[in-house]
Amino acid sequence: MLGQGEAELSGVVVAQSGVAYAAARSTGGEGVVYRYSDGAASVLHPGTETGDPPGIKLTPDENTLLVSAFSPADDGSLHSNVLLVDVASGEGSLLNDPTLVENVGSGGIHQSKVEGWFYAWCGYAGSGKGGVYGVGM
Repeated sequence: MLGQGEAELSGVVVAQSGVAYAAARSTGGEGVVYRYSDGAASVLHPGTETGDPPGIKLTPDENTLLVSAFSPADDGSLHSNVLLVDVASGEGSLLNDPTLVENVGSGGIHQSKVEGWFYAWCGYAGSGKGGVYGVGM
């Protein structure tokens, strides 16, 4: 699965338990979220169109991953978004923040040093414009 040139790992986060999670893009452009536990890798959430770079962070309670990603629009285009992945089930849902989906490019996600669930996410709106957005949970 890994190490065979099939996926390019970019974002990695490690839980206090030692379980690691990584966001990656496959050679076909599709993204995936991996879980590394007890020396074995498994797919936690497949079929994710990750950002570039595909940033990934854990919430303070370590129950949810935030992944910089894309979501399809009704017209077939992709819009930027933040994917929320439940680490127990692997189920994903989109944050669906209207400010984020206005962007056509999805960059990394970073956790703030202050307490609470506050993250910074980078987007690109096209024509050389973009910004850094606050994402609160």
